[in-house]
Amino acid sequence: MVLNVASQAFEDSIGLVAPAVVYYQSWLWYADDIIAPALYLAAGIALLLQSGLSFRSMLKNWPVTGLGLAFIAMALGDTLDAHWVVAKGAEAEDLVVSFTSWMSKIGVVIVTGFLTITARHRFERRAADALIFVFLLIWIDQIQMSIALDFAGYAFHVFEELLEVATAAIACFAVGGGGVVEG
Repeated sequence: MVLNVASQAFEDSIGLVAPAVVYYQSWLWYADDIIAPALYLAAGIALLLQSGLSFRSMLKNWPVTGLGLAFIAMALGDTLDAHWVVAKGAEAEDLVVSFTSWMSKIGVVIVTGFLTITARHRFERRAADALIFVFLLIWIDQIQMSIALDFAGYAFHVFEELLEVATAAIACFAVGGGGVVEG
C-alpha cells in the first residue's frame, strides 16, 4: 500500500482519463492496487518460505522459488501499474505504451505457466490443482480480458479487476497452508 500511495499521484497525472474520484475513495483502487497485489505478495512469500530458507534449498526447489518470485514480481508490478506507467512516464508514444503493457502481460502468462507446470509435482495434489487453476485464470485475465478486450468499458474493467482479486486469493490460499512442498 505504501508503494502504491507513493506512486498513485504520478499514475493519475499521466493517465489517459482523469479519475472521477480521488483514488483512496474508490473501492476499485483497493481491489486493483492493494488487495490483489497483497494476496500475490503473500503467496509469493509463502512459496519462498516453503522452498527453503537456504540458498541451496531454494536452488533445489527452483520451480517453487521461481513461482514465488513471479508472484512477488506480479504484486509489485501490479501495485505500481508498471506495465504501462514506466513507458508512459518516459513519455513514450501510445503505441509503445500499449506494446509494453501487452508484452508484460504475455510475459506474466509465459513465466507463470512454465513455473506452474514445472513446479506442480512438488506440491500436494490440492495445491497443484489450485495452482493450475490460478494459471488458467491468469491467462484468461491477462490475455483474453486485458489484451483482447482492452477497451470494453468500465463495467468490464471492474469484472476484470475482481477476477484478479479472486485469482490472487486462490493462489494465496492454495500455498498458504504450509507444508505443501513435497520435494
